[in-house]
Amino acid sequence: MFWNIVRSEWLKFRKSNIWLLLFVSPALAFLLGILQGYEDSPVQWITLYTTMISIHALLFMPLLTGIFSAFVCRYEHQGGRMEAITRLTCF
Repeated sequence: MFWNIVRSEWLKFRKSNIWLLLFVSPALAFLLGILQGYEDSPVQWITLYTTMISIHALLFMPLLTGIFSAFVCRYEHQGGRMEAITRLTCF
């Protein structure tokens, strides 16, 4: 059942370019991690990794969650699909 839901959401996302944000966000976090400049650190890759993960988790992940949920809601509200979904789920 979970994979059916994932497939239906993928049908919505593949018609738009919004799914490209999944690749842009980690790339921006990586770029910001490199720009921090920790050359004097003895373990540079751990510092880069920690910086990249924290920037992505604190900044980009909440933004992506909001953008994707707004996109799904907008898609469902077009054409009255939300009312149909509501009628199907109510007992």
